[in-house]
Amino acid sequence: MKKELPDFLNNALSDIVTQYLLEYGVSDQMSILRFSYFAETVISFIHEGFENALSDKFNNIVFLEEFFSKRKKLIKENISYYKEIEHLKEFNIPDYVLDSIVLSIKQQYKEFNMNDFNDFEDEKFYLLFGENIALDVRNYLQLNQIKKNN
Repeated sequence: MKKELPDFLNNALSDIVTQYLLEYGVSDQMSILRFSYFAETVISFIHEGFENALSDKFNNIVFLEEFFSKRKKLIKENISYYKEIEHLKEFNIPDYVLDSIVLSIKQQYKEFNMNDFNDFEDEKFYLLFGENIALDVRNYLQLNQIKKNN
């Protein structure tokens, strides 16, 4: 069962998607749907990665072997993506966030017909979009924590 995102994260996603729509000057329903779907997919994969990181699954050797095998394959098949976003590690962005961006791009291309994409909607666009989502959400999380502490 998926947990609902807190309101401040839903607002963050809405802000991020709106920013991209305005920046690229698109307002058609399919672009809105694709951008929203991508943002939600990134967040969903990040949430799953975060939950896994906190779970006790990493004490299970079978789980670890399977996990690292899948991750190694994902990296190997998408090495160019990882090279483009590896600088995020300098900002202490966890590996599962990088994986989330890559998995979301793959999902985006499965879900939508590439012929319907705008000319600028290529892999580099979605890598940057995913990067911005990760950084913006981290900022929203930090702001929310500051508000809670005050």
